[in-house]
Amino acid sequence: MKKDNKKQKTKKNKNVEKEKNGWLKKLLSGLLVLAVIAAVAYIVIDAMIDDGQTVTDFIKDAVETESETVKSEKFSFDAYSDNIFEELNGGLVAVSASAYQVFDNTGEIVGRGTKAFSNPAADSGKGGAVLWSQGGKDVMMVAANGATKVIDSENAVVSADINDGGYVAIASEQSGYKGLVTVYDPQGEAVYKWFSGSGYLIDAAVNNSNTGMAALTVSDNGSRLVSYSFGSEEEQGAFNDNENIYFDMGYIAENRICAVNDGKAVFVSGKCEYNAEYSFDGWYLKDYALDGNGYAVFVLGKYRTGGETMVVAVDTNGEVKGSVNSTADVRAVSVRGKYIAVTYADSIALYNSELSEVGRVDNAAGVEKALAGNGGKLIAVSANGAVEYDF
Repeated sequence: MKKDNKKQKTKKNKNVEKEKNGWLKKLLSGLLVLAVIAAVAYIVIDAMIDDGQTVTDFIKDAVETESETVKSEKFSFDAYSDNIFEELNGGLVAVSASAYQVFDNTGEIVGRGTKAFSNPAADSGKGGAVLWSQGGKDVMMVAANGATKVIDSENAVVSADINDGGYVAIASEQSGYKGLVTVYDPQGEAVYKWFSGSGYLIDAAVNNSNTGMAALTVSDNGSRLVSYSFGSEEEQGAFNDNENIYFDMGYIAENRICAVNDGKAVFVSGKCEYNAEYSFDGWYLKDYALDGNGYAVFVLGKYRTGGETMVVAVDTNGEVKGSVNSTADVRAVSVRGKYIAVTYADSIALYNSELSEVGRVDNAAGVEKALAGNGGKLIAVSANGAVEYDF
């Protein structure tokens, strides 16, 4: 009996050893296969990397490249057919004839209301946003935290502008004059008024040092840009163009103003002294933005509709900083500081101020407008929501 047990144990031990050997062979085979795969992968990657770049650096760069474009479903707003949008310190403002909505930079709604803006318009910057009804009397200042201040305008509003310091310039009609500019501080208190007697008021803006303003007027004698310092009724300076009618103006630098008409842009000093101009050379002006740090952006079409389109960034000396030509239709342009967002028919792109591409999102046919934000962020607005991309 003991003998038989010994034989059984011996046989069992042999089977165990056999199983161990088989398992070890499988393990060694598996490790060999992994080693071959790793070697092949290393050879493939080594053929792909740049000279002087290690495989480790290549893999690290690949991971970082994959994560460069971060998409976040951030903003969900009430859909109105007449909604217009402005970027606000990483957040978003939506305003329509029925309501307004304010979102912070996390996508949380921090302000909303049903105040009616019959013909809604908006402007925004680092200092906040201003909402108004074109031709109406409704004006509202909006802070990034959603706080609002209603301004009671006694006259129909022509335009409004907010600077980086939160100062608002409202251009309005005025009985007995051809327009009135009222400047409000960030608390909504009126701090300066200027009455236009010689030309119909088109637009006005406050400089970024919060010390003065400029206004654009038009008449039978052409266009006139004039500047004033707060605390004084004396004109600082004026620029007159008897041959052209300008329809918009804005500060693109502390001491530089850009005014735009259908054929060119003119650049003057803070005292409205002529400095330079940029001609569109027969191309059609389709869109523009005066929110850059030291530059303006123009979307020009070779034809009135369709055909070649050019986006060009122009500095305060009338020199081209950069341009992008495209056969795709450009629907809109948005500028914030050093970044330019362009909405094409089927894609959106973010550029720096030299119009070198920072990032692009293809298959964006549902995007109504792309808004540029500081720090390389882009907000893509669709019918009832917006997505933020961080390049």
